[in-house]
This record gives sequence, structure tokens and C-alpha cells, in this order.
Amino acid sequence: MEKNVENAFDIYQDYIKSLDNHNTKAVAIRYDKSRDDAPIINAKGEGILAKRMIELAKSHDIPIVNDENSVAELMKIKVGGEIPYCMYEALSIILAHIYMLSED
Repeated sequence: MEKNVENAFDIYQDYIKSLDNHNTKAVAIRYDKSRDDAPIINAKGEGILAKRMIELAKSHDIPIVNDENSVAELMKIKVGGEIPYCMYEALSIILAHIYMLSED
């Protein structure tokens, strides 16, 4: 009986973790001026996938910006799609934050 309680607790903990991940969103942006006309959505994900993207970015010292409004808009663009000009102002805010992080 005690083992079943432990398993139930583990399942509950995993369920709580999945709820925490449920609203997490991540978007990876690429811009290589030698080959791209505009910044590109390189990857995007929600939930556990987004959490994994964030973990990988951290492990490779890739800057992370937490901006829910920008992520919500960027999530509307398909992977491989160019970020439209109308979003450049939001993108410039993200890039300014990244440059500030790199100066520290």
C-alpha cells in the first residue's frame, strides 16, 4: 500500500509540473544578414517543448528575453517564416535587451 501512495505522489508531482509547463512558450529567432532578408522564426514550442528549448538555450549561453506579448505575436508565425516589418519595433526591444545582457 505504501508503494502505491509513493507512486500516486510521483504522478501528482508530474501532473503539477506539467501544469507549470502548460503556459510556457518559447520562440527561437535567427538572423544572418548574409543570407536572410529578415529575422526568421527558427523554432517555437509550448509546454514541455518550450521548457526544453529554454534549457538548451541556457546550456549554450544563448540570451533569453522574457516578453509574453512579443512571444504571443511571434507564435503566430510559422517556423521558417520571416518576421514581418510591422513587428520590427517589438523585435528591436528584444534585441536591445540581448545587447544589454551581452555587455554585462
